[in-house]
Amino acid sequence: MTTRDQVEVLDVVLGSGCTFAAYRLPGGPLRIVAQHRAALHQVDLKAEELVKDSFVIVPFDRSGSRISYISPDVPCHDPLQVSRDLEACESSVPSPGPRVIRDDPAVHQAIVQQAIEAIAAGGLRKVVLARSTCEDLPEKAIPALFFSFLEQYPSAFVCMVRTPEHGLWCGASPERLMHFRGNELYVDSIAGTLPLDRAPLHAEAWDEKERDEQDLVTQHVERILATIGPVRTIGPNVLPAGPVAHLHTVCTTRTDLRTATSVLEKLHPTPAVCGTPRRAARAFIEQHEPLDRGLYAGFWGPWHGDRGIDLYVNIRCARLFHGRAELFVGGGITAASRPEREWSETERKAATWRGVIASLSSSRIS
Repeated sequence: MTTRDQVEVLDVVLGSGCTFAAYRLPGGPLRIVAQHRAALHQVDLKAEELVKDSFVIVPFDRSGSRISYISPDVPCHDPLQVSRDLEACESSVPSPGPRVIRDDPAVHQAIVQQAIEAIAAGGLRKVVLARSTCEDLPEKAIPALFFSFLEQYPSAFVCMVRTPEHGLWCGASPERLMHFRGNELYVDSIAGTLPLDRAPLHAEAWDEKERDEQDLVTQHVERILATIGPVRTIGPNVLPAGPVAHLHTVCTTRTDLRTATSVLEKLHPTPAVCGTPRRAARAFIEQHEPLDRGLYAGFWGPWHGDRGIDLYVNIRCARLFHGRAELFVGGGITAASRPEREWSETERKAATWRGVIASLSSSRIS
């Protein structure tokens, strides 16, 4: 498809109300997949029949071993053909309802302080706390927003998804949860954040707080992969991501598809989006975080079984609804955290979206 055809197909699937995913792996082509059925399919990761040629969508608050996915049954190559094919699709647009977004620096910083005190008391080493904030985004700007991220973030996994369970989401994530090809399994460990213009070029020059935060994620990944085979660890290195930079380590081992699938259940949520110990961190999030994460900090991506799996953690994302974009951002809290600094970190992460939305408002939206 030409870029013009891709824009037209995306316009068609957005206007049809169908369940769909549009995505681009780093360095790959844009792909759009859709299904006639509105509700997502589900499968148990422990079942004999695994997902094939599908797009997996899993929220942060996943329970059990079941995952949801889109099973494409609509060819999305020609704008005219896809328009005819989607005439009979079930609507995936959720019923409109009020969404109250409370974004108060004092509230977030107070929760961060409670987390620091809980860590000092023992039983909790790290917890990731999220907040959301809203920006105006006219519905006619949604395709332009998506294509802007494709252009500006070539090394990110850029994705747009709509389901009746979750609504319409868009994300541009640098964090790969799992890459599986030819019996090679790769898992990213990404944590620690600094402004890009203040981030040292070498990981060893970063502050102890950021290095410790990232090391907790790496240890979690290494422990899990070590249960299935020898682990090779590459990093940490510095990973630029828009206006910020992160510490990035890659852990890899050899295994088969069945074992890789079992590892997925143990990996998520990692300390990069939840904390450690996991049970204590999840309990703190449930008790203190004043928002519904939805798909934020979950994972999504194409699943082709033996031919490959590419799953990304859904960070740097937004839920789009009623002419607004709810931006989700978060940060890892450790004993060395400071509430004001943690607020500033989330503001820098939100700046990625705000900048793109502002450019659309000034140059493309009349």
